[in-house]
Amino acid sequence: MNKYKLIKEYPGSPKLWDIAVYKYEPCMCANAWQTKSQMIHSDITLSPEFWKEIIEYPVGTQMFNTEAKTGLVKKEDGWYKFMTKTAYTDEMVKSHKNIVPYVEEEVIEKDYKILSFINKAVKIVLREDGFYHYSNVKGNHSSLDEKKALSRDYWGIHSVKRLSDGKIFTVGDIIDRNPDYKRDTIRGFTLYENRILVSLSDAIDIGYSSGKGCNMSIISHSKPILFVTEDKVKIYKDTASFVVNKKLEISGPLMFNGKSENFKYFSTLKAAKEYVIHNTPCLSLNEIYSLYPTAKGVLEKIVKNKLCK
Repeated sequence: MNKYKLIKEYPGSPKLWDIAVYKYEPCMCANAWQTKSQMIHSDITLSPEFWKEIIEYPVGTQMFNTEAKTGLVKKEDGWYKFMTKTAYTDEMVKSHKNIVPYVEEEVIEKDYKILSFINKAVKIVLREDGFYHYSNVKGNHSSLDEKKALSRDYWGIHSVKRLSDGKIFTVGDIIDRNPDYKRDTIRGFTLYENRILVSLSDAIDIGYSSGKGCNMSIISHSKPILFVTEDKVKIYKDTASFVVNKKLEISGPLMFNGKSENFKYFSTLKAAKEYVIHNTPCLSLNEIYSLYPTAKGVLEKIVKNKLCK
């Protein structure tokens, strides 16, 4: 509720130090300010030389001091830091440049489990006891917990399980990010704000907005390229295509696990039809001679050579 205090009298004003409380007048469809002695219909917020706002925070309000890195909470008898009452008033809290409203930090749910770390040729693997175990060249056995492994620069994350769907990703895997970014190689992983970022180059891009890296939540394992069509399109597993047989008959769309020498493969029906048009014999030599008389000798030579094979 908005409240103002009269700090200087003026002709027709209430008494000094009177409190004015904001009130809406439905009968007059207007705003008003109610004091003990009278109703004021002018906007007192525009007269700071006479009226001063009274700052009041409701009990339970939480603030945060960014300089001291401590929280404050408003109780019935004042402001408290932890269990200790402070000298802060509502006005002091309002005017303090380093005291801001407390905003609860977003809790990012963990969606990963690190399955292994690697150090050059040595790999440590997560076991059922929750520790990462390995043996050195001398045969001595040792183990680490996740916190210690992450704190040591010489251990790099090697494989991670995405908990939301159980998919496992390992350094060296070929992955897709979206329809426009396919066949990237995982170079490494890093943990940032409880998220796993995937490095696609030598350096991790924390913003993962460029081609250097991305959030593990958006990747999927790449499907292998089965073959490339006549119109230069890569065909992956579970991707349909069209085929033309030796009789120049079109079939499809169908899914194939590979190519056969008996067919020509195309990514679209249009591309298959264009191939058929360009390869179907439909004109005799005499019809061609009538259109292009100068080509007679050259075409006869080509046809004879083809027939003699």
